[in-house]
Amino acid sequence: SRDVWIRRARMVARGFRGQSASTEETFSHTTPLMMVKVLMVIAMVKRLLMSALDVSDAFLQVLQREDVVVSVPNSVRMAAGNANLLFWQLLKCLPRQRNAATRGNEHLTNLLNDLNFEHMQGTLFRHRERDIFLSAHIDDLLLIASKEDIEEIYGKLPKQLSLKRSEEHTSELQSR
Repeated sequence: SRDVWIRRARMVARGFRGQSASTEETFSHTTPLMMVKVLMVIAMVKRLLMSALDVSDAFLQVLQREDVVVSVPNSVRMAAGNANLLFWQLLKCLPRQRNAATRGNEHLTNLLNDLNFEHMQGTLFRHRERDIFLSAHIDDLLLIASKEDIEEIYGKLPKQLSLKRSEEHTSELQSR
């Protein structure tokens, strides 16, 4: 009946309002489409290459900052033959974990800072000394640089990240 739906809607609204997570904690940083277009224009004007990199298991490379404990499903306990196994403590972030996107962005920012990149906006980074630009979207990176710089960055990042690389695309085709 209508009264049941109204009560359910109130319960959902109260539950949602009662959530303790802030939007900052659950927010996933992205580079706006306009900035991606600007990066493509920079690549054209400076005759740089664009290379797409995929970070494999991006969140699993980010350490937890606080204790996170999850209950072990019964099916896993029985399959393991250990009925006393009740909880796991997570040492790394998981993809759907509430703060994983924010922690992943912080992790990438720290790694890129060590490679002399400055954080410009959201997930946009620029090398402090050379024409190297990087845009990140969760586990996908767009690297804009010369062939030599792409090779150098690709040689350094896999030490901290597990990367899959696409072929470089030249911007000369669009600059005619």
